[in-house]
Parts: sequence; structure tokens; C-alpha cells
Amino acid sequence: TSATFEASLQGPALVPGTYKVKLFVDNAPVMEQPVTILNDPRNPATTADLKEQFDLNAKICAKLNELSKGTAQIKKIKSQIADFLAGIKDSAAAKPFKEKGNAISDSLENIKNELYDEKIQANEDNLRFPLKLEEKLATLNAMLQSSDTKPTTSMYAVFNSLSAQIDVQLKKIKMIVDNSIPAFNNMAKGM
Repeated sequence: TSATFEASLQGPALVPGTYKVKLFVDNAPVMEQPVTILNDPRNPATTADLKEQFDLNAKICAKLNELSKGTAQIKKIKSQIADFLAGIKDSAAAKPFKEKGNAISDSLENIKNELYDEKIQANEDNLRFPLKLEEKLATLNAMLQSSDTKPTTSMYAVFNSLSAQIDVQLKKIKMIVDNSIPAFNNMAKGM
């Protein structure tokens, strides 16, 4: 992930309430105890407000996880194609595979570049390179977590917009996996 600046990949904080904590050793429960999370008495937010914050934070984290799985899938596919192409010794036989493989890799690279910017590695990099969907969503996550309050209407609007944009890119990955990759694999079987 490139979200290393003023953003957060952290999950939601628990909502005030009573929970059960279980201690496991070797996958067997050895202890269980209730624990109560109290609201900070200085905080005017209600438990319902904090529940809304928790719910939106959980949705953001789930979408960040989907995005991360998509980028990992892109890296894996590109690596597999590169390894396959490197293994073809006959340059005449390699030409159609390289054309098809490079087309798939280029399409995946374009999708990856919409999802995140791998050049963002340090705090100042977000000033030098444009923020992509992952960085924007992780920044929303940080803003949401910056105070114990109900999310604003604009936070929901930004989440819905970013989520829809991410879904478009993830559907493009799925189309490549469902269509282009099987066609490439069929070509390779005939080699």
C-alpha cells in the first residue's frame, strides 16, 4: 500500500458497551471475561453517533481491503505473465504471446495507476504525486477517526463516490481475469 502519509489504514474503535473477551491457547478458549467500554464523559457524542462512526469506518476498511486484494491480484498476474514470456526462447513463437501478454499487463497497469500511486512512499510524496483512490479513501478514514463524533454528511458522500470509483476499477480487473486471462491461457496451451 502507498497510503503512508496523513492517512489511516486503521480499523474502527469499539463503540461503548459491554463485550466478552476470550483468551485462546492453541485454539482452545482458556478464559472468558466481560469488559465494558465507556464513553469519555467529556465527549458529547452519543453511543448512536459512535456506532455510526464505527459502521462507516468498517465500510471504509472493507473497501480498502477489496482494493488491496485487487492490487495484489494485478501484481500476481503481471508477474506470472512476465515469467511465462521470459521462458519462451523462440522469438518468432514469442511474438503473439508478447503482444497479448503486454496488452493484458498494460491494461492492468492502467487500472493499478487509478487505484493507487506506488511512488507515494514518504510523507512529502503526497505533495509531489497525485493522490489516487486508495490514498483518498485512507485520508477519509483518518478524518473520520480524528474525533469521536458522528460522521458528517459529506463523509458519506465522499465514501460513496470513492467506493463507486473503486468498484469500476475492480470490475475491470474481473473482466480481464474472466476474459483475457483464459484466452491467453488457451493460447499458451496450444504452444
